[in-house]
Amino acid sequence: MNDSADRPGGDGPPTPASKANGSSAFRLPPLRIALLYAVFGAGWILVTDALVERTFPVGTSPIWVQTAKGLLYIGITALLVYWLARRGKRELDREFSALRNAEREVRESETYLRALIDASPLAILSLDRAGRVLTWNRSAEQVLGWSAEEVTGNPLPFLPDEALEEFDQLRRRVLDGERLSGIEIRRLRKDGSWIDLSLSAAPIAAADEEGKGRILAVLEDLTQRKDQTETLKRSERILARAERAARLGSWEWHIASDTVTWSDELHDIFRLSREEAPPTFDEHGALYPPEELARLRAAVQETLEHGKPFEIELRARRLDGEQFWAVSRGIAERAEGDRGPVTHLFGSFQDISDRKAKEIERDRLLLAIEQAREAVLITEADGTILYVNPSFERMTGYRRDEVRGRNPSLLRSGEQDEDFYREMWKTITSGRTWEGRIVNRRKDGRLYTEEMSIAPVRDSSGATVSYVAVKRDVTRDLQLEARLQQTQKLESIGRLAGGLAHDFNNALTVIRAHTELALAEIRPDHPLHEHFREIDSAATHSAELIRQLLSFARQQPVVPKVLDLNATVVFRLDFFRRLIGENIELQWHPGSGVAPVRIDPVQVEQILTNL
Repeated sequence: MNDSADRPGGDGPPTPASKANGSSAFRLPPLRIALLYAVFGAGWILVTDALVERTFPVGTSPIWVQTAKGLLYIGITALLVYWLARRGKRELDREFSALRNAEREVRESETYLRALIDASPLAILSLDRAGRVLTWNRSAEQVLGWSAEEVTGNPLPFLPDEALEEFDQLRRRVLDGERLSGIEIRRLRKDGSWIDLSLSAAPIAAADEEGKGRILAVLEDLTQRKDQTETLKRSERILARAERAARLGSWEWHIASDTVTWSDELHDIFRLSREEAPPTFDEHGALYPPEELARLRAAVQETLEHGKPFEIELRARRLDGEQFWAVSRGIAERAEGDRGPVTHLFGSFQDISDRKAKEIERDRLLLAIEQAREAVLITEADGTILYVNPSFERMTGYRRDEVRGRNPSLLRSGEQDEDFYREMWKTITSGRTWEGRIVNRRKDGRLYTEEMSIAPVRDSSGATVSYVAVKRDVTRDLQLEARLQQTQKLESIGRLAGGLAHDFNNALTVIRAHTELALAEIRPDHPLHEHFREIDSAATHSAELIRQLLSFARQQPVVPKVLDLNATVVFRLDFFRRLIGENIELQWHPGSGVAPVRIDPVQVEQILTNL
């Protein structure tokens, strides 16, 4: 086979005509040969007759001369005929060889074309003028389902009734010499399913009448392409929705042309139309405050020089002056892998104003928690401590790094039993808030009482993700409360004592009055006189006790007097001994040189009583 027939993209196999023409370098037509022979014969006769007449008188030439002339003519003629016959045989051999080569090359060309058609991924078929199938390649079998044996010589099998008129119109257009390209049609497969096809067709140029009116058609299956196109469009729609939901736009910077391309979402973020968007990188300066622009340029320059991706959080502004927070990210693309110069920058630009506002709000809340007097403790859902504020450190004595990652059980004092903690855990895991008092232990081992509120924190789905406990140390409050209660008890006792003292003082007044009357009427030597004196002394002493009770109850008016403290104390020693009880010994050591004091005697007694 000729090399050109095997070479893809070559000139194709040679034609028989070119081979035959190449082998016949010299060839004479038969008429020319006959004319040459006639001229040669006539010339021979004339020349030889003239030579004989010059040699011999007229009519006297011998017979051998005529014989020799005839034999010589026959010899020369025989040589000429032999030469012509031999050359003709060589020419015929070359012609037959050229025909055999041409036939073989035609067969090889047909084989080549058949293999090319069968190897094509496109469905290729040919039709006669009536629309019957002449050629049906393997791709047609795979795409449409019918084998070549089933369709060859028959009308096209995949034409539904509603497509017959369309097919006839297309067939007439091709037979009229029109070439069709990329016409979308819908046909039926053998299994009954529909298939979308792209049709290209052209008339076949035939050298004979039998070959005229044939059509070559190429069909391309559009199903996969349409599926891919639809998938691509769906992906683009999903990406566009995701960008809108995340307020995330994309951009590309072609460095050589200094051309910047934005996605639709990026236009929406800056509220700029395609015509208003800056077309070059340098023109983006108006979209950022000067200090933010300097940071962005530095990050981009670092990426251009070293190829390292950048991510920067910065403030941007729209043309109306409104500022917002955003995150800009970028990666580099090089011309020759990792070693060539940077040719493109690709990146994203995300509006994080909402997130930034929440972060600022969170920071403010965190600052408030840090400054709060109450202790705040945040744990994970399993109770692992995530955060404690400074008040917690002051309350418990534990530093943050000492409790982070641990369980709040490290504060347990043992004052509460397991049922207490079990009930607490049951309350908060059910989604309710637990409130109450608990006795815990500080790092130094001292106990303290705290009022605590534990509330669950839920995510958007309602699941508990953490717990927040707010604590307040009420140890001192409880102590003050106990003192207040004691004071209130004392006040109650004082009021009771005052009331009793008034009633008892009234009774003593009657006793002393009657005693004084009895003493006035009874003589001193009377046996009852001494008894009445003891009654009067006891009543007087009781009145003094009543006065002290009234002073204790703050119902006795203050009457300051100049007193000798030693004498005042000595006068009340028996009362103090009875007050402190028999199990305590009271020793009296009076001071010397003590100056007199102006004070209510009852107040002195109250001071000594409190001591």
